[in-house]
Amino acid sequence: MENLEEARLPQRAYVIIKHAIRNLIFLPRTILEREVAEILDMSRTPVREALVRLENDEALQLIPRRGFYVEPIEKNDLSDIYQLSATLDGLAIELAAKQINNEESAN
Repeated sequence: MENLEEARLPQRAYVIIKHAIRNLIFLPRTILEREVAEILDMSRTPVREALVRLENDEALQLIPRRGFYVEPIEKNDLSDIYQLSATLDGLAIELAAKQINNEESAN
């Protein structure tokens, strides 16, 4: 069971860091994987995996021997993010309502 939890750590780190970037908790500046690992109370390996994945998503830029630079979020990007988030929230509500209706029909 412990190995399964360890396998989920990079995904968990990815989601947390991405959320922190989008919500401007991590402002545009250089961050070190050591610092992030301490904040998340994780080892550096899953944090490094998450940071590399975020670099591939263009949320971060690797600066050799310095760390990762948090890319600034452009105003247009924020608008797109919030529109997508609102759409996904609406879809989630719709799916949840259908699920509830299906469960009530089954009873």
